[in-house]
Amino acid sequence: MVVIITDLDGCLLDPSNYDYREAIPVIREVLKIGVNLVFNSSKSRAEQEYFREKWGLNNIFVTENGAAVYIPSGNGYEIIINGISRRVIEDRIRDIIERTRNRLLWLRDMDPVKFSQIMNYPLEVSKLALVREYSTLFHPLHRDPSFIERIVYDIRSRGFNVQTGSGRVYLVTGMHDKGVATRQLRERFRGEVFIGVGDGLNDLPMLLETDYSIVLGHRELFERLRSVKSVDNIVFIDSRGPKAWLESVKIVLKRI
Repeated sequence: MVVIITDLDGCLLDPSNYDYREAIPVIREVLKIGVNLVFNSSKSRAEQEYFREKWGLNNIFVTENGAAVYIPSGNGYEIIINGISRRVIEDRIRDIIERTRNRLLWLRDMDPVKFSQIMNYPLEVSKLALVREYSTLFHPLHRDPSFIERIVYDIRSRGFNVQTGSGRVYLVTGMHDKGVATRQLRERFRGEVFIGVGDGLNDLPMLLETDYSIVLGHRELFERLRSVKSVDNIVFIDSRGPKAWLESVKIVLKRI
């Protein structure tokens, strides 16, 4: 069996409008040929359950950049937890949060309307995006790369990871990433062919763990990937969204 493990934003969700309906025919097409579809995203559990319901899926999904793996079981989930609770994270960096509140907008000060404006998300989804279990996040109020680098360094020195896909919002988590969850699923589904699909640098750990890697619209991610992985196992398409996702997946399936 083929397992497609994929990011959502910029992949199955078009970054211009995040309309879940555009992905419906794409998902139906790959499921029709027996592909096992897994989500591996920075999105929260609440967000991913929302999209799974809209798409009529009961699939495995990974939340908050590898923090937790949810495997459907009966009426609930078998859960593999890799992350640290949001409360613990915020307690341990409370002083950083307090001294940067005039330059960074932290999760505790965000509301769905503001988050919707920052990320260009629908308001309904923005409400769910703020329901974090294993991470907190911040948004830079001013463009100052050197300041962001110092804050990221300070947070990492406390034993946490800081990742971003869009550059608009930074996710603070435990020391895990999408690659950790991918390895766990590969161990569970030994012998299966894994195809990874991503469009941001936070997808690199995941794409390094898959047999075939697809990069949508992110040249730097592609360059980093091909420096350590055979180009025969990489597909790059200079566009994003469901149509590009399906086109690239078909290319890989033909190779397989």
